[in-house]
Amino acid sequence: MKRAFLHIGMPKTGTTAIQTALDAHGALLLKHGLVHPKTEHCNTPAAIALFHPQGADHHHLRKRAIDRPKAASLATALWEQIQVAKGDVVLSCEYLFNIGAAAETVAQRFEEAGFTPVFVCYVRHPVDAAISAAQQSIKMGYRRLAETVKDPRWHNQKTALSAFVATGRDLVVRDFAEAKRNGAAQDFLSTLGYDALAREIPREQVNESLTMDGALLAEIRARFEQEYGYAPFQARLIFEIGGTKFTLPEKAKQAVRTTSREEVRWISETFGISLAESASEAQYYARLSPEAVLKLLHAQGKPGLVRRLIG
Repeated sequence: MKRAFLHIGMPKTGTTAIQTALDAHGALLLKHGLVHPKTEHCNTPAAIALFHPQGADHHHLRKRAIDRPKAASLATALWEQIQVAKGDVVLSCEYLFNIGAAAETVAQRFEEAGFTPVFVCYVRHPVDAAISAAQQSIKMGYRRLAETVKDPRWHNQKTALSAFVATGRDLVVRDFAEAKRNGAAQDFLSTLGYDALAREIPREQVNESLTMDGALLAEIRARFEQEYGYAPFQARLIFEIGGTKFTLPEKAKQAVRTTSREEVRWISETFGISLAESASEAQYYARLSPEAVLKLLHAQGKPGLVRRLIG
């Protein structure tokens, strides 16, 4: 039978890089016998509408202003392409990791269409996941820095993957640390058995990282806007500041380590993956560096003050 590879996340495990590569190199994939259906936004809205229990009510579709008729149209277009595929099919959607009991329904749907479903997922150490989730929340404006530091969050991988284990279908789980070394898209395609294809896909950097100064500037911007009703500088500034990589304070990291012990143990026993916390020299600090202050003043239109500070 043909195989249907469904990449289900987890969040912040190279999903954007994988989706970008699949969407950009559809013809190359097809040359190697791998079909990647083509709908809007790398198939993400279509996959949500087709497979997620929330369907058109999912927050990602609401955010993109995709109503029920549009969602239904995307889902139909996606499924029609899957049904006529002559070879293996591959999809990637970071919003399918938490579909719970619906995983069985998804598996059955592929089987009825003549495919062997294969779920693929990357996992990472909860401390790394919490740091990455905090960075994403801050740079997207979902949470404030102070709130994130006090209450770090990440998606529990045991909770998410248990439903896919329960289906009894193929579930391929990989350590994200390997994908970071190999390149997310390259590691993903090799994992599917398409090594030659993986070597032909160029490696790309698709996400912008955040530094400690950038996180602090994001906090300043959010507080100012809340107090005065407008932003004091463009959001781009928080990505233009170099320096120390963003991290969480040691107290927050230790809280994550304590809370996630069962999650890490379960992944080790279930998949044979011993998750290791990434080594990093990054240190959390709560004051802007002089370089960041100068950049901030310049962005606020005070070049005279900047020159006096420099001089």
